[in-house]
Amino acid sequence: MANETNRDTRPSAREVRATLTALLETPPLARSPKVSSLLTYLVTAKLEGTAEDLTETAIAGAVFNQHDNFNPRSNPIVRVNASRLRNLLKSYYADAGADDAIQIRLADIGYEPVFSDTTADAEAGQSVPPEETPVPATPADGTPASSPARQTGPMEKTGEAPSEPAPEAPLNLRQRLRAPASTALVLGAALAAVLTSIIYIHVALQFAPERPALTVTTATAAPN
Repeated sequence: MANETNRDTRPSAREVRATLTALLETPPLARSPKVSSLLTYLVTAKLEGTAEDLTETAIAGAVFNQHDNFNPRSNPIVRVNASRLRNLLKSYYADAGADDAIQIRLADIGYEPVFSDTTADAEAGQSVPPEETPVPATPADGTPASSPARQTGPMEKTGEAPSEPAPEAPLNLRQRLRAPASTALVLGAALAAVLTSIIYIHVALQFAPERPALTVTTATAAPN
């Protein structure tokens, strides 16, 4: 047996043409001959299977007689009238045509019309069965199925209380432990200074210029 939800809910070509005729008689479209001609051309192209050829240049020539040297960048006649048509259809189906079974709209991007059968879409939505909540199976002995085990914490798993952190050492004990380290740093700095001084003096003595030796002359008394 075929599934009714898989049937095609798109309206037929005859239904679309009847809807187009009724739309063209509505006051908003009856007062806009250019927009009405545009809607007729777009719907006919869609029904004939040539919707892929709905370019601005093709529409400008077929609907607005813009054949020679038409430039869509400088001439927005197609875009302006397509925007008017799109807004007119939205306003109509939001008010007077809200209950129309077959609706014709213009896509938000491009110029291809969209046909929809609102009654078929509603029936297809109602025929979908609701989702059922799965029921856990009952064992053969008749006892109810057990619920999933609750996740326990560390204390419930082991039966032991969590270990407490080690107490922090008193402040005066930490100060005593830091004192020898500070003294060693001071002594090391002093010893390094003394060694540096000794090395400097030694180097200075090696490279110092030698001084000439002093000659001591002893005066001798002349004989009488």
